[in-house]
Amino acid sequence: MTAASDVSTVELYCRALRILHGLFPAAVLVPHVQKLVSSTVHRLETLSKVDEVGRPMCQLACTMMLSTICEAVVIGHNDAPPCIVEELPSIIERNLYREDLARIPGSMSHAERGRLVSLYTEAKWTCIRFALTHCCCGNDDDTSWDPAVVVLQRCVDGLSTASGMAIVSLLRVTEVLMHRVDLSGGVVIEVVTAAWNTVQDQWRNHACFWKILEAAVPVVFHEKFMRSPDVPSTILETFNKHASSLRDSGEHRSGVFNVLVRHCCAVWHTDARSMQRRPAAGPTRDPCSAPAGGRGSHAPQQPLSTDEGAVERQLPLLVRRRDVRSRA
Repeated sequence: MTAASDVSTVELYCRALRILHGLFPAAVLVPHVQKLVSSTVHRLETLSKVDEVGRPMCQLACTMMLSTICEAVVIGHNDAPPCIVEELPSIIERNLYREDLARIPGSMSHAERGRLVSLYTEAKWTCIRFALTHCCCGNDDDTSWDPAVVVLQRCVDGLSTASGMAIVSLLRVTEVLMHRVDLSGGVVIEVVTAAWNTVQDQWRNHACFWKILEAAVPVVFHEKFMRSPDVPSTILETFNKHASSLRDSGEHRSGVFNVLVRHCCAVWHTDARSMQRRPAAGPTRDPCSAPAGGRGSHAPQQPLSTDEGAVERQLPLLVRRRDVRSRA
């Protein structure tokens, strides 16, 4: 690959791979996917032998191939081949995690450069999300990867310069990493603020705004915060502020606030189903309600429910229901 137009060919190939995976069981494609992974890794490991003009294009093509395999062939599929699942995280750590796109030739226009960087960032962080989801990458006991806080900081830095669908990839990785950091850490507020600022910056990006918003809401209103009985007051204040902003934004763009409501309902519905399966073992506590009796005390509460009264009791953590009614 030596021209920016060749990227379209790679995109078509990746799209065809997704279609094939939808038509055939993963087991049928295993030999072909294994061969594709091997050839892609070989190209990544021999990039230094490629001339400077073709190097960034070759690197981008390989990264997009691995991204497609991670996203279409592995993520979300129970029949994913174990050999590929076990092999990919170490490949991603060695060849992608710390690697930026090679220097782009000066003959390319500014628009072409931006497109290549955005595509590479999107594909790279999609691969990293796979590694984080399918192994212990980012945990303190995993020495091959940086700690979760460090990877999270890289995501925040990336959000400040990313554009388009690359933002979505970064936000999805951020959502995974938030499960592995301490709520009391300062990086949490920094991450939430960065995600919210991204939504505001992309307000007029009609091509990607809704996908960015749907990826940002699970970060700003992370399920870990919604389920924790001891959420720092700074995070609660941030929740209420951003929820109010989303509500106000919904007055100017229909459907914006619904993204938050849908996210909250999804989290509560999952909790309700898990509690229904759990054997009765005494009173349980609603993770989305404030402690009764002041800070540090936790009065027993009833399990989560999907009836209107229960939802009304859970909602004040994020959005004051009376404010919603006053806007109706």
